[in-house]
Amino acid sequence: MRPVPQVYWPATRAEPNAEQKAVRARHLRMGERIELATSLINREISVDQASRETGASREQVAEWVRRHGGDRIIQLSELRLSRTMPPTLLARCNQLVELERCLMQLQREILLFESVLKERLRHAPSERPSGRLSG
Repeated sequence: MRPVPQVYWPATRAEPNAEQKAVRARHLRMGERIELATSLINREISVDQASRETGASREQVAEWVRRHGGDRIIQLSELRLSRTMPPTLLARCNQLVELERCLMQLQREILLFESVLKERLRHAPSERPSGRLSG
């Protein structure tokens, strides 16, 4: 069995204030921001309407349009049909696939570590963590 690395218990985290909660509530995924920017550019919706629908400020909506106005969502089917994919795009696609593999491996390792840690704590119920576990 592999040795378990030392674990430092996090300090108690303060509850987020109303402004932090509001900022978190306004987060949209990139695809949603691109769709929103496209709708605004094509005059399908107004800035006020976009602001109401997303819960974001007018300034945030304007920033999304500035940042993503020239972007578009590429479907995987487009890439499969394209025989002339630029080498840089192909390289980036390959990098993304490799990164996804790495993320999946890290997730598996985290889950394994979590189960080992729970098992250790279960066998030592009378001991209360003192801030760090020795491994």
